Amino acid sequence: MLKTGRKDRAPVVQWERRVGLRSDTNMKQSMDRLGDDLCQHLLSYLSLEDRFRCECVSKQWQRLIYTTVTEITHEDLDSNELTITEKTLDSILKKCQNVKTLVVNRKHNPWLDSITKRCTHLNAIHMTLNDSVSVESIERFFRHFGRQLSAVNVLVLTENDDLMSTTSAGLKRCPNISRLIVNECENGINVLRLLCGDNGNEVSFARLQKIHIYFDTENVNHFETFAKSYRNTVKAIDVFVDDFNTDDKCIDILMTGLSRMSALVDLKVTFKPDFSVFLNHLKQIGVNCLNLKSVSLVIDIDSNENLSELMKTINENLKQLKRLQISGNFPEEFALTSESLHRLKRLTHLTINTPKNDDLFLVGIDRHLPALQSLHIRYAKITKPALNSLSRLPKLQTIIMCDITGYTSKTVVQRLNDMCPKLRSITIKQRNPKWELINSKLDQLLAYLQALPDGDGGEGEVYNQCMIQSDDLIKVRLVLATLRIKPLGQSVATTQITEQIQVIITAFMTNPMINTSANTSEHNSVQTDPLIIGFQFKANNHTGKATELSEALVGLVSSLATPLDQISVLAKNGN
Repeated sequence: MLKTGRKDRAPVVQWERRVGLRSDTNMKQSMDRLGDDLCQHLLSYLSLEDRFRCECVSKQWQRLIYTTVTEITHEDLDSNELTITEKTLDSILKKCQNVKTLVVNRKHNPWLDSITKRCTHLNAIHMTLNDSVSVESIERFFRHFGRQLSAVNVLVLTENDDLMSTTSAGLKRCPNISRLIVNECENGINVLRLLCGDNGNEVSFARLQKIHIYFDTENVNHFETFAKSYRNTVKAIDVFVDDFNTDDKCIDILMTGLSRMSALVDLKVTFKPDFSVFLNHLKQIGVNCLNLKSVSLVIDIDSNENLSELMKTINENLKQLKRLQISGNFPEEFALTSESLHRLKRLTHLTINTPKNDDLFLVGIDRHLPALQSLHIRYAKITKPALNSLSRLPKLQTIIMCDITGYTSKTVVQRLNDMCPKLRSITIKQRNPKWELINSKLDQLLAYLQALPDGDGGEGEVYNQCMIQSDDLIKVRLVLATLRIKPLGQSVATTQITEQIQVIITAFMTNPMINTSANTSEHNSVQTDPLIIGFQFKANNHTGKATELSEALVGLVSSLATPLDQISVLAKNGN
């Protein structure tokens, strides 16, 4: 037993015994009994925020607690309990000397110099390019890290030509890039030109394996060159097609080029195609791209016949697929069945977001897709035969269901947990009742914006002033992901859609024809609801109240931060 000496020192000695700092402490009760390797492994499970709290526990912890921090994201830096300043970030990066990957949002761009100074091992960066970034900071960053960067993801939120040209020049300093994603609209950085050089005959990134491409009429020639130069190296392509600035000939060139990418493993296509051209080349892609294992299609289909033809083409020509994702806008009356994919015997991951998935899709899924490990389905009807079929999938580990009918969410979770032996996680998402209101009111906003005349204040000008910075954009992204807001008048890249809602809000706030006052006599029960206040507008000349509407829209965005009532559990056999 330890001798405490004076009574007034007892609390101090007891604390020292608990954390194991005294030399005469029983080693069975001391943290020092853990070797550095085991201690470092245990500490690796702590979040960045928790590491800050625990680094003072012992000298061993202080020495090891940051060694396993190799990735920092904006979620880490946006913690409610952390107030991040430039000085704080510099201190964090100084502690986390082994950071290799950084994901930073627009708020942290002014601190690019701290990243350049501290992150000596950096090899992957996800940054937002906006007007808060200086040309000098971008130039210093790429000059310092150019040769060691293997992955770069740039979100362009600026029309500053100097900034974009400096970024393009900086990317040319990165010959070892294997993943390049530049999310921008048609006036931004021309990625295809960057890949093929100014003369169109260069291979600027010999190790490139993954690329995001914005495709329109201006990129046709560059894409042909890209397909020839990188067909044996690029394994993953994410292409967004600007369907307002492309024609059938352009789509033909695009799909022909994709069918020549012999090394292709992962393909994602987002556009509204000419269906005959698309389907013919999809068949050719299945024949030529023998290594293709994953396909994601985000498309609009306007008839049952076209959707049936798409499923038939996939079933007959892409038998080697292991992952398939289909989402977009489809006929509401179309009911998909798992039998339509019965030849995809190797399929392990399936995501289907068609508007009507009857229980016919789930009934018999164990026979048609026996290798399935992960299923993400929307608008499914859950019945006893459907649950029985799911329970017979021998490898099923993950289920995500959205907006289900039939059994209640809790019943589905309970029965799946009991019936599926290898299931590790179950997630059920049900639409919040307010979404129907949001849907209808946003339709009114879209109609309003589309009705704006050309010229001053018109749609084109509204788009020109769309570069509005807001911390709420991340939350608004949830709105757009669910409601699938379409481009108005011209297309924008998928990751730029968040700006589009800001455009709508801006036009809505600045138009003098809008009255934001709520009719409390008719809506007394919900008069304080920001959804009602924010969207009750009338065409009363020059009665707009920008401040009041602004507050209402902030309330709207806040209410959309958690748009779905979600049940997510670990199955009893999960890890």
